[in-house]
Amino acid sequence: MYTYCEGDSVNGVDPSGHETVELSGYYGEEYFVPIWDGKTLYYGGDQAWYSDEWKQYRGCAPVAVANVLAYLAINHYKYRKLYKYGRYYNSKFSHSFLKKSEFVKHMDETWNYVTPGVAGFWEMPFFVRGIIDMAKDRGVTITAHYASTKYNWRTYVATFDKVVQYVKNGLKKNSPVVLMMWFNDSIPEFQNHWMTITKIDDNRSSDGSGFVSVRISTWSSSTNRPVQWIINDFSKIMDAAKWSLMYFT
Repeated sequence: MYTYCEGDSVNGVDPSGHETVELSGYYGEEYFVPIWDGKTLYYGGDQAWYSDEWKQYRGCAPVAVANVLAYLAINHYKYRKLYKYGRYYNSKFSHSFLKKSEFVKHMDETWNYVTPGVAGFWEMPFFVRGIIDMAKDRGVTITAHYASTKYNWRTYVATFDKVVQYVKNGLKKNSPVVLMMWFNDSIPEFQNHWMTITKIDDNRSSDGSGFVSVRISTWSSSTNRPVQWIINDFSKIMDAAKWSLMYFT
């Protein structure tokens, strides 16, 4: 099943946050989905790991989903079947990790359910349906909570505060927040790209000034970006979904 953002608790939005919210599970925000290939420890998967060239080109959405499902399986017992491979320990680390070779198999399995078209995913329900079907086939019931400039929040009124609160809500449930960027002049390297948010730093002052930043998992590593950049120039494109957010419970 899936619900729009209006079904989430976004009451009492406070624009003077000074709050950090991050994943808090076994690996948490620091390691997220630690994948080891014998030489390098990665921060989630990478579409470049697909053996098929087309999957490498269009595989960011399935990889984002593969990351989320693996994280949920590791950190929530009721979702354990969403990742069917093992965790391994190496004395080099203070925690266990996932094998890259097995995670790539997980990525391929996810692709079979979350299969992008030529233009990727432009309709969120089609994207969500594949995830729910994959979970169902593994005996897991999962709900996707999503929002975008296409399906709701189509006016700027309180949108920024709602975006911040929405991300916090997902992370407080120890659920990574999927981010889809369609069009954005502020961060062109992430246009038409799916990523995963693992942390949010709300550093606004009481007057609402200041930046809010998020830590993002993409291409097997992490980077930080201001939330203001993500919803930049909101009014320019009203008929197409410029960005979308989603988390699972």
